[in-house]
Amino acid sequence: MKKISMTIKLMMFVLVIFGFKANTPSNNFPSATGSWIDGTWEGTKFQTNADRGWKTILVANSKTKKFTIQYPELACGGMLELISINKNRAIFTEKIKEKDVCVDNGYIIITLVDKKYISFTCLRDEKTRLASYATLTKQ
Repeated sequence: MKKISMTIKLMMFVLVIFGFKANTPSNNFPSATGSWIDGTWEGTKFQTNADRGWKTILVANSKTKKFTIQYPELACGGMLELISINKNRAIFTEKIKEKDVCVDNGYIIITLVDKKYISFTCLRDEKTRLASYATLTKQ
């Protein structure tokens, strides 16, 4: 009976440890999860408080851990700092360096639609307000 009890406890321990690791967000960039985002993506981002959209260019390189964002019509852009990434979603904080009219510190969620498209969502106000959104196409 002690042997069965010890085996069950060991199995529970292994499940807890491996289950926890599998669900923990990762900041490393394994090619299997990071490669889907690599490349240049372009589209029109729509602001929820404006009557028009603006061209958006995202350049992603998971190997060098460099993610840039440009809004050419607004003369601003900067870096995206990775929070987490998995096989179909990446989460960033937007760090605008060129701030003509753009606002810094957006919470960016990028989701893989397919090999050619990704969705881009920007939240503000403690992640409670949708600020902008886009569908970007791989170039």
